[in-house]
Amino acid sequence: ADLRYIDPLADPVLIEDLTTGELILAPESGTRTISSYYGNYEVGIGKPLGMTLGYTHRAVDYVDTISTRYYDSTTDRLSLSFRMDISPVLSTTLSASGSRYDAENPADTTRDSRNVSLGATYSLDPATKISASLGQSRVEEDETFGGLRSTDLTKGATGSLSFTREVQNGSIGVSYSRNITSTGKHDTLRFSRSMDLREGSLSGSVGVTRNDSGDTSLVADVSLQQSLPRGNWSLSLRRAVTTNDREEDVVVTRLNAGWSQQ
Repeated sequence: ADLRYIDPLADPVLIEDLTTGELILAPESGTRTISSYYGNYEVGIGKPLGMTLGYTHRAVDYVDTISTRYYDSTTDRLSLSFRMDISPVLSTTLSASGSRYDAENPADTTRDSRNVSLGATYSLDPATKISASLGQSRVEEDETFGGLRSTDLTKGATGSLSFTREVQNGSIGVSYSRNITSTGKHDTLRFSRSMDLREGSLSGSVGVTRNDSGDTSLVADVSLQQSLPRGNWSLSLRRAVTTNDREEDVVVTRLNAGWSQQ
């Protein structure tokens, strides 16, 4: 994708004119290519014991850029979880995951993330479920400044609690979660609603997230799916808080549309 369309409000870059030798302001240019692949292997489906193994790879490549704020990077993530159904109404899950981020930036950034958690889901009745999890996360980041390599370690407890109830035409729910990233902890409270339509579904959620600095941001998402005689189409809008490559919490809004034909 052309950077002029991805980041149209980016500030111009100060470069040297090869003809006159003078410094001039030039608009950012270049292209960005994102490639990814993933795989999941699951055993014990429908049985009291189960296991799921997952792997994801993502690469971001920039070509013909001017400024150094755009750089190539790769992310690899491996996850493993074990499920045990203790009774028809109680299920537990032990999960572990790890990821590695490598950036070809001036600081030669590498980031290793680890997470271990234990969760349980309990059915209060056929229409009501409550889920909870507790875990520990560790994020270790290495960067080079002035020829010296430094390490920044962020760790802490993670957890989640959610309540979901099936209603006549869908479900309602409320959830709380705490996650750990390289910028610290993030607490999120979210309310959700899903509805079954005649030939599709409509779901959405809205909530707030708060970081270590006390900054609060609105988060939300909505998704619409509709069946066609020989396929389906979908439309989704998502607003979320994420950590960018410059170690900043930023609000990102994405609109996605899809269509498939059989």
